[in-house]
Amino acid sequence: MNNRLLTITGALALVEVLGVFSAAPALAQSNTSRATVVKNVDEKGRTPYMQFQARTCLGGGNIICDIVFPAVPAGKRLVVERVSASVIFAPGGVRLASLLTPSNAQFFFPVQPIDPKVTAEPVFVVNDSTLAYFEGGQSPVFHWIFNNGADVPNVSSTLSGYLVDLEQ
Repeated sequence: MNNRLLTITGALALVEVLGVFSAAPALAQSNTSRATVVKNVDEKGRTPYMQFQARTCLGGGNIICDIVFPAVPAGKRLVVERVSASVIFAPGGVRLASLLTPSNAQFFFPVQPIDPKVTAEPVFVVNDSTLAYFEGGQSPVFHWIFNNGADVPNVSSTLSGYLVDLEQ
């Protein structure tokens, strides 16, 4: 009888111990009908954006050269965080480098020459951070103006940032 009483007491103690460890999670689960799904749609790495465009600008007098990027897809917002650009051309000088927005806002960037010992031709570059927004259907434009009457053979620009999904 003593042995049977100890077995029953041990079994009840085991049930009690298991109940302590499993009661809280079971109770928590019963209060929520189902799990909540969280989606971070604004995370930068979710939809990264990087576009490269290049063109040749023909001139005479002051050369204005616009590099037009593809339109932002409908239902998206483009957040541009960095601009990199380069131009190879005959000496004369860059007057202006900027990013144009559809609202006529301009973001101006410093243009730096590359050491002539490094390159065979004169190269000027832009590499700067920015924060510009473009909505669906809008096209970013990188704008160059030169003090040079000669042709500008190689102009390029890269925009990088991320796209935000506005249809969540």
